[in-house]
Amino acid sequence: MSEAVESWSIDTILKKRIIPNGSADEENQEWLKVIYPGLEDHPHHALLRSIANPGYGYGGMLCVDMGTEARANRLLHHLQNTAQFGLIAVSLGYYETLMSCSGSSTSSELTDEDKALAGISPGLIRMSVGYSGSAEQRWAQFERALAACDKDAALNAGHPPLLPSVLSYMSQS
Repeated sequence: MSEAVESWSIDTILKKRIIPNGSADEENQEWLKVIYPGLEDHPHHALLRSIANPGYGYGGMLCVDMGTEARANRLLHHLQNTAQFGLIAVSLGYYETLMSCSGSSTSSELTDEDKALAGISPGLIRMSVGYSGSAEQRWAQFERALAACDKDAALNAGHPPLLPSVLSYMSQS
């Protein structure tokens, strides 16, 4: 894989920085669930691997489930305004990073039952990761947003802090 492609590979940064060995830490799935076809536990991983262009990863679409709409919106706020990670938008087609809370934006017309059938939780954040910055810069921006969320005590009532748990993944890799 070329170095340029490697620097943009979401599956590389997830496996090296967030989820060692491509599997999620089950203890922390209540507060941060990553949905990405590059992870082996994704239900369509094998299908995508069979049709993907080898060496180019699994694409730039990524979902993070924050559990609640309030937590998702707080993370989106900090990703956009604190860390300059990307822009909140309803359409995810652009060269810059765009992100949305699907349950309250693009899928807001669906009933709660239809959202559940489609796997759209109230806290689901969809991201289309753009081409600006290196993988390390993007990760640092994501960390800044998580740290800002942790500072919001009202948001974290009843939830463990986000950043220490994510950083524990990094120390294992």
